[in-house]
Amino acid sequence: VVLAGDMLIDFDLRDLIRKHLERQALGTLLLLDDPVRKRQFGSIGLSSSGRVRRIANRLDLEQESSSGLFVGLRVFSPTLFEALPPDSGAGSFEDLTDWIGPILSRPDSPVYGEMLTPAELQWVPIGTPEEYLAANLDPPAAPYLSTTPLAAPGAKTQSCSPPHSEL
Repeated sequence: VVLAGDMLIDFDLRDLIRKHLERQALGTLLLLDDPVRKRQFGSIGLSSSGRVRRIANRLDLEQESSSGLFVGLRVFSPTLFEALPPDSGAGSFEDLTDWIGPILSRPDSPVYGEMLTPAELQWVPIGTPEEYLAANLDPPAAPYLSTTPLAAPGAKTQSCSPPHSEL
């Protein structure tokens, strides 16, 4: 599982991995069904079977039936790394274009997108100082995270909430 670091995300990861394994996919990209934000952040196009057919405006293999906002999470099978093209030495690298793009060009490429609704996937970008501050002042709900505090056995914990006068 590869996760971009500029977001908060909460969803059922076990279900995504199960679907990835059932499809015997090389890669699975997590998408959010969000028509407004996909225009801002870019989208991934899918065929009716869920295979990736388009990566933003950089690669278009046509036969697209739906599209979603790519939220920066991907599941890669170990065999994906064997299918990667050799290093071009160009100096810049972007995994979707440089790794996944050439794989998608192969017939019946087993790279899929999994589209979730906002009810199934909580995604909050925190890539700018304003987004980061907003997410800290009003944290999103995280229904898939455990509500049980996790600490080492015997660890002493205490509340870290600042007094209201400091807010």
